[in-house]
Amino acid sequence: MALYEIKNYIKLLCIRIDHIESYVVDELNTSDEQKINEFINTYKHRKGLKILIFEITDEAHMITYEQMQSFIHTLHVFDYIRQIIENETNKLVVVNDDESPDALQTDSYLHRLLDLGK
Repeated sequence: MALYEIKNYIKLLCIRIDHIESYVVDELNTSDEQKINEFINTYKHRKGLKILIFEITDEAHMITYEQMQSFIHTLHVFDYIRQIIENETNKLVVVNDDESPDALQTDSYLHRLLDLGK
């Protein structure tokens, strides 16, 4: 059990990027630390997949890619990501991987979200 509470929710996207048509493999909206860790641990070492983590501050827009695709049939995954990023209140959380060693370590992203480093 966590001793703190994430004020907003976290959107996790797992995207297959080694395919000719990039697509969403899995998506999770949550503020539960255990579910976030399970998602990351499930996909972080799989070749061809990329995990994106966003801190979402506007709960009114808790829509998933699959839900948007149901009414925008031609929606591309990068158009969906652009919509998330263009909302200035949302923040991309960078997690360490082999390609960006200077980014946050996976186990420290919660510290950033919660400003525990102060």
